[in-house]
Amino acid sequence: MVKEEPPSTSKDFQELQRRVSLLIASVQSNSKVVAFMKSPVGQYLDRHPFLTLTLLVFASVSAVPVGCFLLLVVLTSLAAFLGVILLEECIPETITVEYWVGYLTTREARERMSAMQHLPCY
Repeated sequence: MVKEEPPSTSKDFQELQRRVSLLIASVQSNSKVVAFMKSPVGQYLDRHPFLTLTLLVFASVSAVPVGCFLLLVVLTSLAAFLGVILLEECIPETITVEYWVGYLTTREARERMSAMQHLPCY
C-alpha cells in the first residue's frame, strides 16, 4: 500500500515553488541582468550551461580561501604596524637603522640596547 502525503506538504511545496519562480522572475527582469544577457559573454554562457555552472561553482568555492588570505594580510599588516609603533619608542631609531643598513652586527646592536636598558621606555 502506498502512503499518501499529507495535504500540508503538497501546499508547502507549491508555496515554495511559487516563491522560487517569483525570485527567478525578479532576477531575470533586473536591468543589469538583462544587459548582461544581451552581451556576447552572456549569450555564450546562455548557450553553454555546463561552463556557466562550472564558473559559478569555481567563483563561490574560491571566495572563501581568497577571503581568508586577505584577512591574513590585513591582520599581519596590522600586527606589524602596531609592533613598529610600540617598539619604536623602546628601541632607539639609530640602533635600528644602523643594524638594518649593516653598520652594526647583531652583537653590537644587542650591546648598545642592553646599555640603554636603564632608560625609561614610554
